[in-house]
Amino acid sequence: MSCYRALSPSSKLKTRRYTEDMHYELWGVESANLLAEFETEEEGLAFVRSLLGEGWSGDELSLGPPPDVNDPQASASRVLTGAALAERARATLPRPGAISA
Repeated sequence: MSCYRALSPSSKLKTRRYTEDMHYELWGVESANLLAEFETEEEGLAFVRSLLGEGWSGDELSLGPPPDVNDPQASASRVLTGAALAERARATLPRPGAISA
């Protein structure tokens, strides 16, 4: 499996504000390999949805922000994996007839 990078080339992580510094990482649980990076959680969940559709299991994947070296427990609490990740990815499916911005 090759690594998928969803961060745009011009995207540079900024340290001024928390939200500007946020990005999401998708990890293979068993292999402990970084599979992809995303600028938003929504992009990550869409990619997870595609992997679930290809037969991957939520138990094989972990999606969340990278560890915060100043507060590892806080960043770990925002990581989704297993059934919770699969449920969240499927819950963000666009509804038929919904108007998107």
